[in-house]
Amino acid sequence: MKKKSLIFIIVMLVVLLLHFYLGIKINNYFGVNMVLLMTLSGLIYPFAILLDSFRPEKHTWIYWLSASYFGIVCFLSSNILLLDFIGLLMGRDFTLIGFYLGIFLASVGFITGNLVFVRKKKLKLGKKFKFVHFSDVHLGTVHGKLRLKYLVSLINRQKPDFVFLTGDLIDGSGKVTKKTLRVLNKIKAPLYFVLGNHESYFGKQKVMNLLKGSKVNVLRNKLVDLKDFYLIGLDNPEDEVTQTLPELDKMDVPKDKPSILLLHTPTGIKSIKKSNVDLVLSGHTHSGQIFPFGLLVKLTYRYLYGLYNLGNNWIHVSSGCGTWGPPIRIGTINEIVLFEVN
Repeated sequence: MKKKSLIFIIVMLVVLLLHFYLGIKINNYFGVNMVLLMTLSGLIYPFAILLDSFRPEKHTWIYWLSASYFGIVCFLSSNILLLDFIGLLMGRDFTLIGFYLGIFLASVGFITGNLVFVRKKKLKLGKKFKFVHFSDVHLGTVHGKLRLKYLVSLINRQKPDFVFLTGDLIDGSGKVTKKTLRVLNKIKAPLYFVLGNHESYFGKQKVMNLLKGSKVNVLRNKLVDLKDFYLIGLDNPEDEVTQTLPELDKMDVPKDKPSILLLHTPTGIKSIKKSNVDLVLSGHTHSGQIFPFGLLVKLTYRYLYGLYNLGNNWIHVSSGCGTWGPPIRIGTINEIVLFEVN
């Protein structure tokens, strides 16, 4: 509880600073005290988070609007900050250009944040089969049942042999019901799922209870034999930047056929390289979601987005098919990935 409170206070301070900075930059261009107005409006998103934590089912629209507003302010602030730097080098003021360009790009980001693209990749990995990898749906206050129905329809159109979901199905904000998750039963291929960090926030046992009786196969530190390959599913490690995965180290992964590891966070690389795992499927990073935040995420996670060759292993990091916080994507996309294995 103390850790969560500290994180909340830090986030709130960052939010206020971003609003304060934006207020200073645009204060001279409007006929009101924008510094005071923007600083006070910085309380909107933290207030919405508090409301959502107490009565999530009653304040969905408030959270959605405040998260969207927060996303716009974050992008405007970073956009103007970047142009400030360029302006210093050129001896010019680009504040207004940054402001209006930011508004335009944020509007495009709203559209992009609500689209889902299908990407196709080919990989040599034993016998021929197809599977869909998707991640980070973030069902809750911002994304709900309609979003999940759309994703299921998109997945079924690819006609995969297997479907792998690598965590953060549930956001942790808002209310998620068994009825909503039953939509996953309409996927026409075996579905395997591992827990992400947001399932921890929501409550792992609560997630297991919601999925009980569904067709979702939850793999928790477990290896299963799927005839043509082995599938391993690990819980998301508490230390998300660890180089080792004790649960994987303890497993004796057979070498007689290919193996695939489902792991929410692209971490534990030292253990992965030592193992017999051929392919790792991950998510978590959202590819940064809103440029230029991907540059910051890259400092923490070396494998930010896409398919990487680790030598004897491959790791695929999905950008996810949902958003965290604001329903905005700039410079990144929501995706599901169809792998054709030869």
